[in-house]
Amino acid sequence: MIVTDDNNFASLCKHITTTAKKNHIYSYTHDEIGYNYRMPNLNAVLGLAQIEKIDYFISEKRKNAKTYEQYFENIGIEFFKEPVDAFSNYWLNCILFDSSSDKVAFLKQANAQGVMARPIWTLMNDLMMFKNCQNDGLKNSRWLERRVVCIPSSVK
Repeated sequence: MIVTDDNNFASLCKHITTTAKKNHIYSYTHDEIGYNYRMPNLNAVLGLAQIEKIDYFISEKRKNAKTYEQYFENIGIEFFKEPVDAFSNYWLNCILFDSSSDKVAFLKQANAQGVMARPIWTLMNDLMMFKNCQNDGLKNSRWLERRVVCIPSSVK
């Protein structure tokens, strides 16, 4: 979903997301690379209903993040916080462990207690269909993959 108050930008977005087809009664001529990203009406209605609550959702997610930050600070686990001069919506809350073994121990304990904690996503180039894709070794990504856990982030 794209939300804007800029009419020119809105027109450009509509053009690109409707395959960049030039407006013509019967001809299919495309003047640039476009995509078929139109949203069905039902999805649009759901999106609008969610946007009406966006301030509430962000406020609650930020409260949850503050609670997590304080909790994990007290037990010595690093919680991912928003950078200075930024405003995070805390769509996803994550914690960082010193080692892979600490991460795995936490995942086992949390899930055994009914808390749905998950490791960060597998790197794309480690998935079968992308295994032959070029990469630079992804040193930093691999370091994070061994240590990051995603914790519940939903609004109550």
